[in-house]
Amino acid sequence: MPHQCLKCGKIFDENSSKLLLKGCPNCGGTRFFFTKEPLSEDERKNVAEKLDEDIREKIVKLMKSGEKIKFFDKEFSIPKTVETEEERDEDREDKIKVADEEDIE
Repeated sequence: MPHQCLKCGKIFDENSSKLLLKGCPNCGGTRFFFTKEPLSEDERKNVAEKLDEDIREKIVKLMKSGEKIKFFDKEFSIPKTVETEEERDEDREDKIKVADEEDIE
């Protein structure tokens, strides 16, 4: 089945897998979508955004859990130090600095 670069939309035939391991030769993109029919620019954008959201959610979930993960046969502990933007914003106080008249000149 052909695949399409999510960044530029270039279509590659089934035998291009080894070439694409280095990224799209057209734009350098590293994400591809296997498809029978080419995706429109809007469809590619939606797929790419969904993938980005999923990746971010998984990373935050992993980091909040503090659990150990295996990666390339090595075990890592992830400290529970991540906070969401909402949690960070709750503790933040907006500060406004008022300039002196002499600073305005």
